[in-house]
Amino acid sequence: MATGMTLAARQRWVLGRDAFDRGRYDEAIEELEKAIELAPDFPDLHNLLGLALGLTGDRERAAAAFQRALQLNPRYVEARMNLAIVYNELGRYDEALQEFRAEQPRDPDHGNLSPDVRSYLAESHGLLGDTYRNLGLHADAAQEYRKALKAAPQFLDIKNKLASALGEMGLHEDAEAELESTLKQNPRYVDARVTLGIVYYRAGRRHRAREEWEECLRHQPDHVRAKAYLELLDRESETAEDPRPR
Repeated sequence: MATGMTLAARQRWVLGRDAFDRGRYDEAIEELEKAIELAPDFPDLHNLLGLALGLTGDRERAAAAFQRALQLNPRYVEARMNLAIVYNELGRYDEALQEFRAEQPRDPDHGNLSPDVRSYLAESHGLLGDTYRNLGLHADAAQEYRKALKAAPQFLDIKNKLASALGEMGLHEDAEAELESTLKQNPRYVDARVTLGIVYYRAGRRHRAREEWEECLRHQPDHVRAKAYLELLDRESETAEDPRPR
């Protein structure tokens, strides 16, 4: 329990944390705001309030709560990462990058890190990679995804994102290699197969793209993206067969 906090504030803090843990975020916000009125200088209260606000969709107020937590404790890594994530969700990518960069670790020896720390590093690099992709900086995104995979090579979703970034850079063979490796690890990972189809399509290998998207539907018959891409191929085929203006 936080020292220096009044009994009344501690009671509100406990109630707010309990409501948050049970998924009752509106109730958590109410209790945490009351706790902050009684104890405004405790960064943990502001950080948890920001999380609760973010989960209700109130991202602007969530950002303000995380900012306040960082004003009180500039070394509060969790609050900074939470703020970066909210900025990313708000489309404030430059500000997200600034916060991510403030907490970038220095090339640690991953073999000496605990699984939890490796997962944290992977998620942090992955989120930064997502931000770079949103800005169209695909080379920077790929670099961050590689850093994430160095920390946690089992994160197949990040391998899929790396392949997407490589494909967007025109490095089709590299993207294909990443995806084939991913599908060897999990042949039923449909999203990676969808991405592989996109890589083939961009490389002009329409037949291979069709094969991958059809394979997606064998695993997930209602997969929306695979259906949409196959419809695109069908329309292209119809246009090629009947080039007359419509």
